[in-house]
Amino acid sequence: MLNLSSIDQPYFRWDGLQNDLRTQYDILEIDKTGVCATYLKKITFELAAEMVLAKKPHLPYLDLHRELLETGVLHTHDDTLLALINDKLGYQRDVKQYLENMYRKLIFLLFF
Repeated sequence: MLNLSSIDQPYFRWDGLQNDLRTQYDILEIDKTGVCATYLKKITFELAAEMVLAKKPHLPYLDLHRELLETGVLHTHDDTLLALINDKLGYQRDVKQYLENMYRKLIFLLFF
């Protein structure tokens, strides 16, 4: 089984991707002779349940995640919008702190 993308939304500027917001996966079968067959499967998902799961671990960019699931609009390449969100919610600071902590742990493991 192959996951094609996050809720079937690869970064590709084709409006057809927004027409069907079901999640999609691929089943790849290879027989004894090496011949491949692939089957695309689409399934619906429960948006409310997904949002509950996304809120529990404090998923970053939660509003963008919700928008993606509801409309299919993807903002992963919108540097201006992402920079505004990063500043507003302190994500850059959080990542810096995380990396500093990981660096300290690595130094400790290497030298102690």
